[in-house]
Formats: sequence, C-alpha cells, structure tokens
Amino acid sequence: MGKYRYLVETPRGMAEFRKDYNIPDDVHLTLAQKDVIPWDNEGFVPFTLLSIIETGLRFPVQPLICEFLRQTRLCPTQLSTNSYRIIMGIAALNHQTGLNLGLAEIFHQYSIGSKEDGWVYYLRIRRRREKIVKYTPDKDLNDDDFFWVSGNFEDFQAQIPGRPINWKKGEPDFAHLHSLFSYPNLAILRAALRFKERSWAKLLNFEPTYWYSGRQKARVTDFLLEDAPEPDPNLPQIRLIPLTAEEEMAKKNRLRALLTETSRPEVPSPSQTQPAVMALPSQQPSSSRRTKRARITESEPSFVDEDETAVPPILPPSPQPEPHNRTTTSWAPKLTFNNRDVLDADSVVAEKDHQLAFSLAKSVCLSKDMEHHQKQLNTELKSIRSATKSMILAIQKNYNTHKKVLELRKTTRDAVVEAEMKSAEVEDIKKQMAELQAENSRLTGLVSSAEAEKQKTAIALKDKYLRELVKLERKKDAEIKESAKEAGKQGFKKAEDAYAKQCNAAKELFFKCGWRATVEKLGHDQQTEVFNPPAYFIPNSLSEYADAMQQQFLEGSDSDEDSSSEDTPVVSVDQTVRLEPSVEDLTIDLPGETVVPAETTLPTVSELPSEVGLHVDADAAFDADIEELFS
Repeated sequence: MGKYRYLVETPRGMAEFRKDYNIPDDVHLTLAQKDVIPWDNEGFVPFTLLSIIETGLRFPVQPLICEFLRQTRLCPTQLSTNSYRIIMGIAALNHQTGLNLGLAEIFHQYSIGSKEDGWVYYLRIRRRREKIVKYTPDKDLNDDDFFWVSGNFEDFQAQIPGRPINWKKGEPDFAHLHSLFSYPNLAILRAALRFKERSWAKLLNFEPTYWYSGRQKARVTDFLLEDAPEPDPNLPQIRLIPLTAEEEMAKKNRLRALLTETSRPEVPSPSQTQPAVMALPSQQPSSSRRTKRARITESEPSFVDEDETAVPPILPPSPQPEPHNRTTTSWAPKLTFNNRDVLDADSVVAEKDHQLAFSLAKSVCLSKDMEHHQKQLNTELKSIRSATKSMILAIQKNYNTHKKVLELRKTTRDAVVEAEMKSAEVEDIKKQMAELQAENSRLTGLVSSAEAEKQKTAIALKDKYLRELVKLERKKDAEIKESAKEAGKQGFKKAEDAYAKQCNAAKELFFKCGWRATVEKLGHDQQTEVFNPPAYFIPNSLSEYADAMQQQFLEGSDSDEDSSSEDTPVVSVDQTVRLEPSVEDLTIDLPGETVVPAETTLPTVSELPSEVGLHVDADAAFDADIEELFS
C-alpha cells in the first residue's frame, strides 16, 4: 500500500482531497483496488496519487504534460514520478519566467528510457547536457495506489495536438517524435538554463518529506556543465594572413608534430647538419595508422599575425668539435616542480595537474636539447597561435552557419508542417463541399419531387373543386329557376287578385254612377230614398276619379238649388264599410250608356277630400300593392 492511500479511503477523506487539490465536480475519481493492473480499463484513465500530491498534477490536465502523454501514447501510470517532476517543473518554469519551453526543448536535453519490459518509462539526461530541472530524487519510486479518472479531465478547449490520453498500455513512436520535435529553440533553452532556482521542490512549491543522504560521486565532466560566459562582442576581430596551400600544409605538419609526436626528423643533406629535436610528451599514436614520411624542405616560412613583427627563424649553430675532457662528470636530472623537489606523495592523476607531468618531462631532457627546444619554441608557438586563431574563426563561422542552417531547416519544417496542415484542411473542406453538394443534390431532388407531387395534388384538388363548383352552380341555377318560377307564379297570382279587386272597384264605381244617372232619368231627385246607391268600397286609386265624376254630375244638376246642398254628402252616412264587394254586387252589369273616359289618371293620394261623402277606411297594404303594381 502506498503512503497516501489513507487520505482517500473514506468518503470524507475523498471529499477533503477533492477540495484541497481543486478537483472539479465533472471529474470523477475512483480509488483502484490493490494489486490491479493500472491500465486497460476502457473509458477510465489511471493517475497515481503521487503524481497529484507531489508533482503538481491537476485536473483538467495541464497542457504540457497532456501534450507529452498524447504524443508519446503512454498511459499516465507508465510514466515515472521523476518524469512528472521534470515536466511539471518545466511548466512552472515557463510560468515564472514567461518562456515557452516545449517538447522539442525537453527532448533536446532528455531522452526516453524504459525498464521492466515497458512497464515504466522515464526521462534521462543526455550526455554533456545540463538538466533543466535539478535535484530530483535519485531513487525514483512509483506509487502503487492510483485513481480511475473519467469525465472532463482533459482540457479539450486548449486545442492540444494529438489524440486523447491513452487508457491502455502504450509505447512511444520515436521516429514520429523525432520528426516533430527535432528543432528546439536554443535561445529559449539557454535563457531557461541561466535561471538559478531550478530545483523541482522550489518550482513546484513542495516540501519533500525525505532526503537522499548518500554521497554523490563527482564526475570528471562536471566542469562541462558549468555555465559558460557569453562571448564578448566588444573584442576586436582577428585578422589573419592568408596562407598558400604549401604554407597551410606546413602549418598542419607542425601542429601534428607538436600534438601527436608523429613527426620524424628530416633526412639531412650532405651539406647540412642535423640539429637535435625534442618531442613534447603527448598521447601515443594509433598503431593502425602508418606514419607519414617527412617531407624534405630547405626552409619553412613562419606564420604570424598582421599586427606582429616577423621574427626571422633562428638557425641552430653548426656544431663545433668539443675538446675531449676526460674529467667531465656524468649528467643527472633534477626533478623539480614549482621551484621545489618532487615528493613521493605527488600524483598527476590525483591532483589532475598536467603541469607536473610537463615539468617531469622537461627534467629528464638533456640540457642541449632544452636549449634547442627553447630556440624553436618561439616559432612553434607563433604557428600554434596562428592556427588557433584560424580554427577559432572557422569554428565561429561554422557555428553561425550551422545555426542559420538549423533555423532555416526549422523554418522550412514549420512551413512544410503548416502546408501539410493547410493541405489537410483543404482536403477536409473539399470532402465537406462534396458532401454538401451531394446533400444539396439530394435535397433538390426531394424538393423537385415534392413540387411535382404538390402540382399533381393541386391539379387533382382543382379538378375536384371545379367539378363540385359546377355541380353547385347547376344546383343553384336550378334553385334560382325554381325560385323564379315560384316568384312568377306568386306575382301573377297577386296581380290577378289585385286586378280582380280593381275590376270589382271599377264595377262598383260605374255601378254608382250609372245608378244615379238612371235614377235621375227616372225623375227621382236627391231627396228620394233611391237616389243614393248602396254603399260600396271605393279604392284610393279611384277616389279622385270618383270625386271628379261626382263633381261633374253635380254641376249638371239643377242650378236653382241652394248652395248648401253642395255640402250634402253623396252617400248616406253609414259607418260600416265593406272591405270587399259581395258576390251579388259583382253580378250586376254596368249600363251601356256609361262612357269611360279615354285617359284615366290614377291618383296616388292616399286620402279622399273632406267634401266627398265616401268612407276613407281603406286597406293600406292593399293600396301599397296596387301602387307597386301600377308603377
């Protein structure tokens, strides 16, 4: 059992754990059982408690560690705890310094290693590279306790490249990683390495509960990892004298002779004497390569800078025969170092001082050989100096050129990747356009078929409604004709009734007129009882005519009568007026002498004058019907 399992074993502990580490509600955590394989649970991604508590892992997973897990296709429990510390420490370093260290810079300093047959993968520092995050524990222990995590634990809105985090056991594709992250930004990397506080505990703000107390072994190459000073741009440019091919070859031969002790003494000509030559202590030459034969030249030029004065080479003096002195003592070397005798406790390996070895080599050289070496030293050192300057300039130019080439390659690679992304987007757009065109064609076909069906349906409905309309029109015409016939019949009947009433009224009027004319011719005056005819109904339309006839009749009467007789009513006062003539009255024939006026004007006055002795109680409805008929 891990050391942090007790924190999340109870529901209360789990709630406090979620609150302490700001785990959102849409991220679901389930503590895994003991001795369970930490992957191959579909839909659930495993994360160790140690990575959350000690390495600063949070949910949703931070972009840098999320991109690392996506690109390497590793399950989160396959990555070692120190690797989490390194990646999360780099993310914290980016946040503190404002830099943008990514996977390219990480893979430039570190490589991916594995152990236990792919169960664990870790980041290891490359040779002669400096660690970005320092002081990680040497003993990298993984925690056996982990969560099954599901829900919104990845930040899908951040547009992190790669597929989602793997929930199965994975294996990184190194060729794929090399193709994507081969061109780091060295300027950002150098700026990050200049940052002093790069301890993982300080970057992640975590106080370790244990420390590694063992003594760490010092490495010989530790000085290579120290911060190198930046080149001073104020230094003057070095200008060298251009050399010919022969001079360049001579310079190389001199350097080879000084550094590898492979130069052989030149074969002297009969006219020259051979000077004594001393070789500096150096590495033994390789036995697999043959030594080149020394070239025979009379003299070699010296190589100096433009600012220096050329010193003529010092020729060795010709040996003079020395007098034989039998009393000369034997030569013994004096082993000294820094003006003191060499002690038994001195050691070149322990003290790592090459000056001691150089002093010992000079001590065992003969005196005359040392004199010759001192004379040749000026010329050799000048050659070395000139060659060193040339090499420095060449290295600087090569470095600048290589840097520009790397920048161009990175720019080209970025352009190629961007072009591929654009091409992929164009292909996707083309596919979408093709799908949209196919969908548009399908929808157009559906619309066309729907329009055709609509037109057919409209035509069918129109024909149906037209047939119904024709039927209704025919039915209506028949009803109108029937109504017209019924109305005509009723009108004719009403007209006949009105005409019969008019005829009856006219008969009554003519009867009265004829009655009076007959009674007058018979000699009866107005005072007689038979002078006044029986009362008959006179319609309003004939009242004026009746009054005119009565007036004409009265004017033809006797003029000697009193004027008061004109006011006597024509008919007897009888309040009972018959609305319709009786049958007996209609059977009486009119006298033949009676002449009806040729032009009879029917009055429209509804009331009879007051002097007329006829009753005016008439039927208003009947008068209206008569007026409508005559109009």
